[in-house]
Amino acid sequence: MSPLPLRLSAPAVRGFGRGSRELGIPTANLPPECLPLAAWEALEAGIYWGWAGLLPEVLPEGGGCARVFPAAISVGFNPTYGNKEKTLEPHFICAPSDPHRGASRCGESQMPDFYGRTVRLAVCGRIRDELKFEGLDKLVEWIKNDIKVTEEKCGSEGEGCWGEREWCRSGEEV
Repeated sequence: MSPLPLRLSAPAVRGFGRGSRELGIPTANLPPECLPLAAWEALEAGIYWGWAGLLPEVLPEGGGCARVFPAAISVGFNPTYGNKEKTLEPHFICAPSDPHRGASRCGESQMPDFYGRTVRLAVCGRIRDELKFEGLDKLVEWIKNDIKVTEEKCGSEGEGCWGEREWCRSGEEV
C-alpha cells in the first residue's frame, strides 16, 4: 500500500458519467498519470477519505484554493460496474449550510462541472475495501455512509490531517 497521506494535483477529466447520472453522487475523475507509476500501482483499491481543493480560473494572491472540501475518494475498479481500468474519483463534500449540499437527486453535494480545472487532492486514510453490490440502491447507501465517515474523520483534529487540508489550500508544489 502506498504511504499516506498522498498528495496530487491534476486536471479533472471526463469519466463514465455514472456518479451524477445514475447515483446522484458526482465525482471528479482524475487521470492515473497524476501519480508516479509506482505510487499509482501501490495505491490499493478501496474507499479513502481526505481533502480536495479546486483551483480557480484565476489564482488569488499567493496562489492556492480559496475553498477546500472533505472528500470521499474511490480508488479502484468499481466492481458493481465491472471496470477493467483502475480509477481515482473524489466526491467533494459541501458543508451542510452550502447551497450545493443536498442538491443531488439522492441528497448529496452537487457542484457545477469542473472538467479541465485543477483538483488538489490529499488522500489521508482508508475507510474500507471496494465491494460489489447487488443493485445501485445498496451502492448509494454505502457511499452515503462513506461520506459520513469522511466528514467525521475530517472534523476530528486527531484524524483530520489538518496539514493536508492546508496543503490543498496552498499553492505549494506536490
